[in-house]
Amino acid sequence: MASVEGALLTIDPHFDVVAVSRQEGNRLVRSKLKGTKITDELQRRALQLMPMIDRMPRRINKITEDLEQGRFSMNMRVLENPSDRSFLTSLFQQLIVAVLAGAAVVGAIMLITSDEGPLLTKDIRLYSFFGFVLLFGGFVLSMRSLMLVFRRDGQT
Repeated sequence: MASVEGALLTIDPHFDVVAVSRQEGNRLVRSKLKGTKITDELQRRALQLMPMIDRMPRRINKITEDLEQGRFSMNMRVLENPSDRSFLTSLFQQLIVAVLAGAAVVGAIMLITSDEGPLLTKDIRLYSFFGFVLLFGGFVLSMRSLMLVFRRDGQT
């Protein structure tokens, strides 16, 4: 936008981009609102709202009466909808799998780099072998975590 404005000011130093944009925007909005389609839609929706508007004073009166008598109560449950519960459950599953994968990989690295433990073969120690097994488990868990991420994105 700055490049276009710079080029226009080079051509005409007195050119006001903001003023021309406002004029053009007003013209476009006016041309869109001239159509009878929008006014017909607004009239149709207003007619649909008329019965609700007609009942509104009685409802307001009932609410204020309940407030005055101390009978007014509200029931709001954050996780009432099953889709909300399943969404949070999937997020917690993802978090738990990711934390377990990270802990397994860190533990595996610690075991692999350790020079302790009995020798399993001439060059491999038992703790290093356990580290490689744990590293494989961490890899599988991290792949599961990624699968949960992509499956959830595909469902929404």
